[in-house]
Amino acid sequence: MSVQKAPISNTKPQLQVHENPAPAGLLEIRKMFGDAKHMPEFVYSNLSEKERTALCFSAGFKRIDLGKDWGEFTADQRQALRKSLMLLNSVVMAFMKANALEPYKWLQGAKPNEPKYHDGNVVAPIAQLHS
Repeated sequence: MSVQKAPISNTKPQLQVHENPAPAGLLEIRKMFGDAKHMPEFVYSNLSEKERTALCFSAGFKRIDLGKDWGEFTADQRQALRKSLMLLNSVVMAFMKANALEPYKWLQGAKPNEPKYHDGNVVAPIAQLHS
């Protein structure tokens, strides 16, 4: 009994290519890249004055630079802001990983507030008046 072999064809099989539309999530990501809301200028412009001051101070800026708009910063200053933001983020993440952001944890074992002096008179902190 002999087994017959099928003839070998030298033609390559044809692949059927279907064009699938891009997934909805990918389309949304593409939109985000062109959207002004996802640009540093937009975010910086919408920070509070206190947030801008903290970021600029962390970046090592001088007092004269604190009131600048985004368009007034040089490329080096913008890089300094970015690096500062990344540093601040890593600090926050360290506290979050340690689960150490709860207010009561910050107050445990703290010394009492020092009385403040104003024109020679002692002005006691409000929190100490009730204790």
